[in-house]
Amino acid sequence: SVPPQWRWALSVLSIASNHQRASSLTPSFLEAKWSKPDPQFIKLNVDAAFFADEGSGATGAVVRDCTGAFIAGCYYYKQHAMDAPSMEALALLDGLRLADNLGISTIAVESDSLEIVQAILDPSDYRASAAVVTDDCRKLLTAFGRATVVHCAREGNAAAHGLARASYRGNFSREWRDKPPDFLLPFLVTDMIIV
Repeated sequence: SVPPQWRWALSVLSIASNHQRASSLTPSFLEAKWSKPDPQFIKLNVDAAFFADEGSGATGAVVRDCTGAFIAGCYYYKQHAMDAPSMEALALLDGLRLADNLGISTIAVESDSLEIVQAILDPSDYRASAAVVTDDCRKLLTAFGRATVVHCAREGNAAAHGLARASYRGNFSREWRDKPPDFLLPFLVTDMIIV
């Protein structure tokens, strides 16, 4: 079947950006950036925004396949937020729920919150405010046939971060399937640049 029109535009932008960076005279340095998952896995990136002054925040999650193509995404505004770790744990939980609702069986999860990733991998000593949410995340992870949870650099998590920031700025909550929101396209293009 023919891919939807927006995917062609995304591919053209990625190719053009790759060409521009490859022909640049300035040397390129190794960057921490989003990487494609193993072909057997679907990748889920999650992130949160927390604003202590307002006591509120937002979560963002984006699901992509091994080619970097957008599958789904969501963001949720949280009017009442306790702290940054709790928001990061809620972002993971929101992303896992989205992936579970999509029927995904093999998932590679990335978060730029080292504290939450460590709490998922070794919960024995984790007693912080987010512990209840990380417990829920671990339970939900058992719904997947295969799942990995790893820490990633903030630069490799820009799409999920962009979703969380947009949710907070607009006080909105929403999900997308198959077609990403327009404001997310630059993040997806940047992630698909391979040079």
